[in-house]
Amino acid sequence: MKDTVCFYMGKAGSSTVVAACESLGIHCSRAYDKLEGPQADYRYVITLVRDPVARNLSAFFEEHVDGWVEKGQWPALERMAWHFLNWPTTEHNHPLGWFDSVLGMETGLDVYQCEWSPRRGWAVYDHGPRRILVIRTDVLTKKLGAAMAELYEDEALEPVVGHRAKGVDKFGHGLGEVYGEWLEMVRLPADYLDWMYSSDYARHFWFKAELQRLRERWQGP
Repeated sequence: MKDTVCFYMGKAGSSTVVAACESLGIHCSRAYDKLEGPQADYRYVITLVRDPVARNLSAFFEEHVDGWVEKGQWPALERMAWHFLNWPTTEHNHPLGWFDSVLGMETGLDVYQCEWSPRRGWAVYDHGPRRILVIRTDVLTKKLGAAMAELYEDEALEPVVGHRAKGVDKFGHGLGEVYGEWLEMVRLPADYLDWMYSSDYARHFWFKAELQRLRERWQGP
């Protein structure tokens, strides 16, 4: 049994990783900000890189959805962007600093000093007793199998790599559709997108042209 933990910033696609491991008979634990207990000794670590804007929108919605449901009061979809932009700065910064303040502190790996190819979208690093797979969520469906084969040094591995079935309500309460509608309409100001996409995090993991496409996805008129 390969001891594996998906150690990641949250709202970044861990379900796909866990399901792929399970298809191989590998138990994959999940951890967010600390590697504690048995997880601290896990040899195999998988961590995920996601568009910081998409990640923050998802995290914001999940944090607030239960309160909105309990009160029976929903802000208008047009108003949600205002609430999102007034979310605490520390929350918006979470993905930007995660590889320094969390992964780096917990494993000693400085990903920004390691070789990385945005075109490939993933890399495996040997660091101390661990093998660490870093992979972008947008390549999971196509490349997670090859990445796991390298992580475990076993070319025969053929994990089942899927994605969330269309129509599955990821937030419960029947609110997946509301979330989808919000993503379709939300537009964010240039200064917010500069903050996200000028970060060391974004510039390390994506090509400049990719960041421009992400910016165009979210920018207002």
